[in-house]
Formats: sequence, C-alpha cells, structure tokens
Amino acid sequence: MSTHDLIQGQAFDTDMSGTAFHFNNIKIDITDNSTVGMKNGRPKGRLRGDVAATVKIKADLDDVDRLLEIAREAGSFQAMDPFDVTTYAKVGSREKKIEAFGVSLKIASLLDAQDNSSDESFVEIEGDVTSEDFLKIDGVPYITPLEN
Repeated sequence: MSTHDLIQGQAFDTDMSGTAFHFNNIKIDITDNSTVGMKNGRPKGRLRGDVAATVKIKADLDDVDRLLEIAREAGSFQAMDPFDVTTYAKVGSREKKIEAFGVSLKIASLLDAQDNSSDESFVEIEGDVTSEDFLKIDGVPYITPLEN
C-alpha cells in the first residue's frame, strides 16, 4: 500500500448490528499467538496459537448518546448483547470491508475534560471479539474454523 492509499479520517463508516455510526476513530488489534514448532532445537512446522481481537473506538457525544440508548434498552451497558461490527474503509476507488463478530463493549475512558480546551469531547470504548467467527477481511476469515 503506498502512502496515497492510506485510510485517513472521514474515510470509514461502521455498522453495529443495524445501527450506523461514523466514529472519529476505530482500531482493531489482533493478538495471534501462533508460533514455530520446534524439535531438537530446530524449526518443525507451525503451531496454531490462541487468538484474540480488541476493537477500540473513539466516539463523539452524539455516538455515545446512541450507544447509551442501546444500553438503556438492554438494562445497562454491561447487559448489551454483543454486536457484529462491520467497517467499510474507502480509499479512492478501492473499498475494504472489515468484520468483527460478537464484540462485547466496555467503556475504557469515560471522561477526559479540560476547561481550557476548545477540542470536542470524546469517549473511548473498547470491545472484545467473542464470537467463533472472529474476524473477516474482505470476506476472508482470519482464523481457520474449528473442526469437531
């Protein structure tokens, strides 16, 4: 990807279980503990490790109000059902679709206000990916499905 293909501000929208959001920032981090198998001190194949993913969102007060309405209907923020998060990033004529399944949200940073700042207030929200479907990138699963 060249520098002119970078995904920049105002280039993405997010759908969370049917509710559209335009977050100021969204980041999906993957932890993949796959490693090299070893035998007698030498590499011998690849061992699949455990995986985890975290969704980090920076939301303005309008988006927070919409999330709070969903939480209110559920009875509390913790009682909200996990969301599927679909993010579309458009770069020129190209579009990327990132899907995170079963995201369970929690507030990471509720308040960071300063009386001498003219910046808009934001709330940081995190979510853990909880579904076996995990993540898809342009429809391609990140993990191999478990075999029964």
